[in-house]
Amino acid sequence: DIIITDYQLGEETTGLDVIDMVRSFYDWARVPVIIFSAESLPALTSKEKLLILISKGSEASTLLHSAHELVVMGRAANALPSEEDSTPST
Repeated sequence: DIIITDYQLGEETTGLDVIDMVRSFYDWARVPVIIFSAESLPALTSKEKLLILISKGSEASTLLHSAHELVVMGRAANALPSEEDSTPST
């Protein structure tokens, strides 16, 4: 699983809102994210391992390579035991 979103989605909505919503719903999973944006947001990428910022205008191969890399990293991260396991029991 991966989230790919633009940063600016509307006047009052950003990709961060989408990320927060998805991650709160899937709070037991580490969901990797690509923010595909014309804006420079360096502070975001320094906070998280599973987040990459790609500038609009980048080659499609950059997006595809980054997506593949993040999916692999996300799967590895989700395979590790969580300090706070909130996986829903069935």
